[in-house]
Amino acid sequence: MRIGSDSPKSGTELAQMAQDDMDGLFTYLREWQPSEELGGKSRNDLAWELAEQVITPNPESFVIQIERFKELDPVFIVWLLRGLKKP
Repeated sequence: MRIGSDSPKSGTELAQMAQDDMDGLFTYLREWQPSEELGGKSRNDLAWELAEQVITPNPESFVIQIERFKELDPVFIVWLLRGLKKP
């Protein structure tokens, strides 16, 4: 049993990507493929890490990028909304 996120990138890495190159972050989110192993890294874990560690602390940066989330798997839209909803 695992507890917490098993994201392929840490919140720190995702935050750095967002700060350095928002285009590169969106390319990564669009192109990254989940593991086919049982219990492997998933898009949900990646989206959760992005929401919790990057979107919630810096929502303005993502509100202006909201249209770009249409390019991504729907799980990223769910976690974007959750990240923006948190105080």
